[in-house]
Amino acid sequence: MENKPKKILIASGGTGGHLYPSLVLAHYLKKNGAEIYLTLGINPNRKKLLTFPEDIKEIPYEIIPAAPLQNIKSLIHNFNAFKISWKLLDTFHPQGVIGFGSYATFPMLLAAYLKGIPVVLHEQNLIPGIANRIASIFAKKVAISFPDTGLYFSQKSVLVGNLVRSEMFQRTNKNKEFITLLVFGGSSGAKKLNELILDIVSDLEPYKNKIEIIHVTGSKQDAELIRMRLTNLGIKNSVVEYAQEISKCYQKADLVLCRSGASTITELIATEIPAILIPYPHATSNHQFKNAMILSKLGAAIVLQEDIPDLKKQLTELLLGFFKDPLKLKKMKETYHSYPISLKEAPQKLAELLYSQCL
Repeated sequence: MENKPKKILIASGGTGGHLYPSLVLAHYLKKNGAEIYLTLGINPNRKKLLTFPEDIKEIPYEIIPAAPLQNIKSLIHNFNAFKISWKLLDTFHPQGVIGFGSYATFPMLLAAYLKGIPVVLHEQNLIPGIANRIASIFAKKVAISFPDTGLYFSQKSVLVGNLVRSEMFQRTNKNKEFITLLVFGGSSGAKKLNELILDIVSDLEPYKNKIEIIHVTGSKQDAELIRMRLTNLGIKNSVVEYAQEISKCYQKADLVLCRSGASTITELIATEIPAILIPYPHATSNHQFKNAMILSKLGAAIVLQEDIPDLKKQLTELLLGFFKDPLKLKKMKETYHSYPISLKEAPQKLAELLYSQCL
């Protein structure tokens, strides 16, 4: 990339789905000579503390308090966020601003637009959030992660794919005599999957020599309970409350049982691991089900609805089917080769799109 702008401001929300892709871009731009500043919009009323990845320390960043517009107090928070953003833009003088979604980025994006600084957006989800839909009115371009998302942004959309950390593309030799099942549920959907595993593990006992279960529970209590249950049944396991490096879990996995948030779908595409997806039923606009159908249509995943009466029975039968015939997993894995874009190229494509719009 020639004639690189030297200063780029990246506006992100503080949760993983927004933060991780923004960090991938930040590190890519920094590696290619740009000066980066990252802002994290975080709700000051948030009760649960956010855990940031270690590599955020390598990027200069600032937390800007911003809240969903619900009352006078939240209006004040956002007005203050706008003032902070305005002053920061005066200090940093970026040649372009890119937003990664979340209501918390909107004050910064609006301030940049009013100052005449080009704004580019990146949308991680199949169905765009409200913040990016509104910001797209004044944004120069909108980078999208899935082909069908272009319907929401007219002529402004450019397909680049979602951004995942480079370690997600690392492959390990899986010559082994057992199948490793990775289970995780994300920040809001873990409890149901934890309960499902507890309900079905006794049915898996006859295949205990053919399986290993890696389970990220999101709960210390559930981790202890599931670990004890699996160990008592003689099933090889690694059960943890939280995985700082989920990529290492993916590298060991042959099959994943999980929810279907946009980040998870992207990680599955990057790692090319077959999946059983149980969409979180309370997601806005049922977007997790729509996300899941991307991989289902590809042939790389099987989708089970949480509210079906025989969920336990169907899940058990699916797992036993894979344990009896591992070739099914191989066929599912091969379908990823027909996915229309390469996620390895996403950081470069996004950087080039951003640079093409900069001052």
